[in-house]
Formats: sequence, C-alpha cells, structure tokens
Amino acid sequence: MMWSVGHVVILVAMGGCWGDGYFAWEGPDTREHRPPRKPKPKPRGRRSDRPRVGLGYKGLAYDERPVVEPKPKKAKPSYPVRLKYSLKGHRGSIYAVEFDWEGDYLLSAGEDRQIILWNAKDGDMVKTYPINHSGDILCLLIAHDRKYFLSAASDGKIFMWNTVKGTVTRALMIPRFAKPNSLSWNEDESILACGTEDGQIHIWDLKSRNSKPIQSLRQASGAISSVVVDQPVIIAGSADGSARMYDVRTGKLVTRNFGGPAIGSIRVSKDKRLFLVSCLDNTIRVIDRETGDQLMSYKGHENCKYRIPSLFSNDGSLIVSGSEDGHVHFWDVVGGSLKHSIRHGNEAVLCVTLHPRTHVIATAGPKDGVIRIWE
Repeated sequence: MMWSVGHVVILVAMGGCWGDGYFAWEGPDTREHRPPRKPKPKPRGRRSDRPRVGLGYKGLAYDERPVVEPKPKKAKPSYPVRLKYSLKGHRGSIYAVEFDWEGDYLLSAGEDRQIILWNAKDGDMVKTYPINHSGDILCLLIAHDRKYFLSAASDGKIFMWNTVKGTVTRALMIPRFAKPNSLSWNEDESILACGTEDGQIHIWDLKSRNSKPIQSLRQASGAISSVVVDQPVIIAGSADGSARMYDVRTGKLVTRNFGGPAIGSIRVSKDKRLFLVSCLDNTIRVIDRETGDQLMSYKGHENCKYRIPSLFSNDGSLIVSGSEDGHVHFWDVVGGSLKHSIRHGNEAVLCVTLHPRTHVIATAGPKDGVIRIWE
C-alpha cells in the first residue's frame, strides 16, 4: 500500500502515532493525564499468624510476654462516707425525720412544733406547715402517694394533713391524752397503731370517720417504745423488756422476753423472719421471730437513756444505729463486726432514717435543730 502526504496529515491531526514511534507529535499533549496508580498493599496476616521469631517485649520472646491482669475496680461502700449537706430550720430538738417512699422529699418535726417539708435532692425547704399541735411533735408517717401525712404529739392528738394545701383534714384522739412514742400502719394504710407512754397500744380503722380507737391493748407493764403493724400481726416493744406479737384475727398473744433491759426500738426484716431489737443496755439483738432465739448481738455504741432506733440497711447487709456519743454506727449483719462510723455531733443521735433507694441517710439530735444528710 502506498502512503501519501495526505494520509500522514490525517494521522498527525488525529493525534495518533504509528508503530514504534515513526511519527511523533511535537505539540501540546491534549490527552487526559491520570495520576499514577498506587501499588496495592501487600496483605498482612494477623499477629497470631505471623512467625514469632526474635525478641519482643523487653528482650523476651513473643510467647514469653508477661500477662498483665486488669486491676479490679474498688466496690463502692454500702454505707455513707461523707456529709452531703445540713438542713437548718428548726429550733431545739428534732424527734421525727422521715423520707417519703420515693426518697424525693424529707419531712421533719420536733420540739418547736413546726413541721417542715424538704427537697431531699438539694436540701431546699419546700414548705412549712401551721403550728396546730400544743406539744412536741414526736412521730411522723407519710402516705405512699404523698397526698397526706400523719403527725403525733405529746398533746395526745394525731393529725392527718393534706400535704399540698397544708391543712388538717382529720384529728384522732389518744385516750387520756397519753404521750405517743411510735406510729405504724399496714401496707394499704387502713389500720393505724400507736404505742403510748402509759403502756397501751391503740388501733384505729382509718376507713371509718371515728376519731376514737376501735381497740386498745393493755398487756404491757411499761411504756410502749416501738410498734410495727405487720398485718395481721401487731408487734410491740416495751420498757418492761418484752416484745409482744398480737394476732388481730385470732386474738393470740406471743410474748418474747429478753432478760430485763428496756426495749428502745424494734424492727422487722424484709423477709419477716427476724426482729431487730435495740435495748437500753448498749446492745442490739437479732431475734428469730418463730423461736425467739437470739441469733446475733452488736455492741460498740452507747444507748442506755434514750429510745434510739436501729435499722436494717436496704440490702439487709448492715445494721445501722444512732448512739448517745453523737455517732452513727454500721455493723456487718453476718460477722457482727463494726464496719464504719460517722460523727453527727456532740449530742445523742435520736433520729436515723434511711433513703428508700440509695445509701443516703438522715440524722438528727437534740438541741441544735440541725438535720444532716450523709452519702
């Protein structure tokens, strides 16, 4: 085939080339320039797949590297360790401090006959209630729905309050205007029991509108210091050194005597099998409910004058109690050893109440009118 000058011009105009470079274009290159391709990385095997040769960590072969165990996290203590804040609003001794059932609010009362509602989260004073009692307020109870609460005073009266409006909606009269030492009601808040200084237990049916008790129990020979309604049984501790269990349905009475020391408070464990009995001989006892046998005893605090409550912690692992030396003590339930103590002040700790959901506690005592919140 013969090539002519015309063929060559056409090839050059098309920017083409021929063969091994017989024709070369000396003008600007109009073809698209692409960046050079990056070489593909060579596949790398896992560390376990690679040969373990030579020395590795600090001159040791790879297979000889020391295994470093993670440090275990320290478990948080199940008791409060520091003061969160102090609540100041009362004058004189404080005799009653109660958390509501959710732990959002705190209610307090005492010698000044003033009832104060506090915000338990930040310590702000939410509300003060009118002074309707003519004596020291000794007991408080808060309803589950927080719509109302009860207060009992040394004037022999029990008032039911509307929490929001701050008004008294009902008044119950204690026979002979006896001084109340303890209040308790059943789970549906229909039966109320009050233990008094004259050794009686008075029972009201709150579903009725009668201000007088429907029944009074008079078997104790000393003041009733503590009462618990565990329907159908009413449990009471007395200054005569006995704990009594009244079965309201059958009328059966079971008495447990602990050898003479007056009982300052009595509590029931969550499983209903144990009594926690605080006696005025500097001793706290755990009693088997069925047999009356003493299972454990706890010492290290001072309690021979006042009715100081002792409590099971929320998880049941600790015993908590105030003391006349100004401390709050915590014992291990199983071992009986004193695990921790916090100092409230110089006077006796008359009130100890537990937050229903956390390890927070509230403490109060005589004279200074201060409530301390610990976490």
